[in-house]
Amino acid sequence: MIRKGVQNFKIHKIISIITLLLLIWILMDSYCIAKDLSIKVNNISNKQNKSLNIELLIFSSTKYSLERNLIMKYEKISTKDLNNGLIYIALKDLNDDGVKEIFSYIEIFNYCGQQTGCPFNIYKIENGKIKSLLPQCFTNGFPIFIDINDSGKQSLVGILSSKTDGWRDIFIDSKTIWKWNGKSY
Repeated sequence: MIRKGVQNFKIHKIISIITLLLLIWILMDSYCIAKDLSIKVNNISNKQNKSLNIELLIFSSTKYSLERNLIMKYEKISTKDLNNGLIYIALKDLNDDGVKEIFSYIEIFNYCGQQTGCPFNIYKIENGKIKSLLPQCFTNGFPIFIDINDSGKQSLVGILSSKTDGWRDIFIDSKTIWKWNGKSY
């Protein structure tokens, strides 16, 4: 009888731990959804889109080896992984400090989802290391499909002349504007 009571206690403890972990996961996911919704609030109409002054980024899969190596180290991408895809990079100074931030699009088989896309991220270089400028819920980058042609041109990611807290606003996916919130986009 005591043994059965101990087993029931262990089962209830395991169920409590699983429930707690699920709750934590739901709360974290809710944060990402809320963050995503705050981004979506800045959606723009097609009419507004035509009047914006957008500088579309040009990506390269061959230039910027220093930045590519920093990203590979940060994202734990091996040179073997590069046999299954490419890392596209564009550089742009977003806060007029004279240091260009790194835009990356990791189009590597193991990193992309069929439904969600491949990871897109923005990094800042500090003391020879990089730091993501996206919210923590996008630890592996913002999932998106970007069609980059052979000359590096694409039509989904651009920089606006407008600024928020000294950082340039970013145009994403032809209808969304990301704004700096003091810590991330």
